[in-house]
Amino acid sequence: MLARLTAATPTTAAPKIAKTENANAGVIRLAGRVIALADLKQLPKDAREIQVSTTALVTPAARDELRERGVQIVRGQQNSTTAATQPRAAALVIGTVDASTVKSATVIDQAVSGLRRQKHEIEQLPRVPLAQQIDALVDQVVRGGRRGVLVTSEVSAALCLANRQGGVRAVLGTTKQNVRRDVERLAANLLVVDPAARSTFEVMQLIGEFAKAEAGFSAEGWQSRLQ
Repeated sequence: MLARLTAATPTTAAPKIAKTENANAGVIRLAGRVIALADLKQLPKDAREIQVSTTALVTPAARDELRERGVQIVRGQQNSTTAATQPRAAALVIGTVDASTVKSATVIDQAVSGLRRQKHEIEQLPRVPLAQQIDALVDQVVRGGRRGVLVTSEVSAALCLANRQGGVRAVLGTTKQNVRRDVERLAANLLVVDPAARSTFEVMQLIGEFAKAEAGFSAEGWQSRLQ
């Protein structure tokens, strides 16, 4: 069982707690790139919701503490009085390198259409060669603070090239469970999906899980190297 992160967990800047227009209803805004357990000490006892940026990383220990206190995490400016109880999907940018068969192209297009019907915010990039697509996605992920999805059959090359870029944590989409684990433990921000031998439903599941999973870092000794 992973040890819980303590107040010693390093952060780049201590989050600042600010009241929102809904502060009287227990809505608090936390500003910071990493939200750790120590940062919750100043949280009011009557807090029921915290608002963080779309790219903030909430550590497992902080998530556990908030869950125990019944406090909901909301990303962006959305709040629980206007949002559904389900976590809001992060904005996604999807780049496709190739669609070598008609079946693959159909799967990709249908998956994107289906995700949009589920209210996921998606931007599709033009289809270009692998290196160019990775450059485009890196710009969106690192500088734009969005989550990226790279659809290609060249998964090994894609992972190697993407993870050479500073700030990118690319992982391979295999199952829903693995995708969620990688986002929660590694704060993965780029998902590589191979459309070969996958149905539209399977591709939608992988990308949908990637969009809604809460980012964080595990308590493993190597976590600091991923930040």
